[in-house]
Amino acid sequence: MSLYSTEQRQFGIKKESSRGTAEAAPAKWYPVDKDTSLDYKLNLIDDKALRGIAEEFPPNLGTTMGSGKIKMPLDAQSIGEFLVSLLGAPTSAQQAATIAYKHTFLRATTIQRTGYTFFMDYGISVKKYNLGTVKKLTLTGPTDGIVMADMDVLFKTEATGAIGTPAFPTNQYLGFNGVSVKIGGSIDSDIKDWTLNIDNGAAAHRTLSQSQDISDILVKGRMNISGNFKIYFQSETERAKFLAGTSQNLRFLCEGATIASTYKYTVDVYLPKIYYKAYPLADLDGLLGATVEFDAKYDTSTTKAISVDLTNADVSY
Repeated sequence: MSLYSTEQRQFGIKKESSRGTAEAAPAKWYPVDKDTSLDYKLNLIDDKALRGIAEEFPPNLGTTMGSGKIKMPLDAQSIGEFLVSLLGAPTSAQQAATIAYKHTFLRATTIQRTGYTFFMDYGISVKKYNLGTVKKLTLTGPTDGIVMADMDVLFKTEATGAIGTPAFPTNQYLGFNGVSVKIGGSIDSDIKDWTLNIDNGAAAHRTLSQSQDISDILVKGRMNISGNFKIYFQSETERAKFLAGTSQNLRFLCEGATIASTYKYTVDVYLPKIYYKAYPLADLDGLLGATVEFDAKYDTSTTKAISVDLTNADVSY
């Protein structure tokens, strides 16, 4: 009898040259958390027709659906392809004739995002999943660990694949000691844990296509951006904005090692207009504090609800 450890799993991706057509093997491999899972499942259609018999009869084949979760440390060298899937292709610029490049991501208007083939080596076999799309990205920043990226993903179908020869990138994890949270343009050092959710509204699109699988994955819904952070009170200035319904801007700046010159591996998320949803006067570790909740909205002056600047050594995406 052969058993397989989950520690054997390896994950890779490749951008699809023809959207929706699975690639043969990964082009990039990334270390992922053991909570990562890609689930391709079949829905059965119950036979409820009456035959004068009380027992249930065998079901009929129904639709298939692919969804899952990819969880990994936030890494400035690895997160780029997932941001392409979540938001769309970026504008890239070399930084002062160095090997560093900054990639600026804004929400794309196209509803058919770039397709990726996900690959997972389970030990028992290698599976590949075409039309892989990131629906939601959650960033979680602790006070004493690595920032984590947790992604809800959709895909079309499952097939046997190949993992290739994995070559993992040099880790450029972004940790607590490189994180700055800026409220209104100023660093607030009284913030501890924080979470940011970015949901692009992607959903399965199903038509009569002579297949049990979905026809497409479309980003047709409204983008939803929300989050929270814990803060110790030094003043009531921001809580007053909550009570007055006044907007604020918020930035999560995550920096790592130096790439070249003054340029660092960076994930810089800027929300030009947020509204607080909750700002209580409460207990936080024995001190006066709050778990603050917020939503990000479209800002007419900057014509965006979110921008993400990613700085790394990749030339383009």
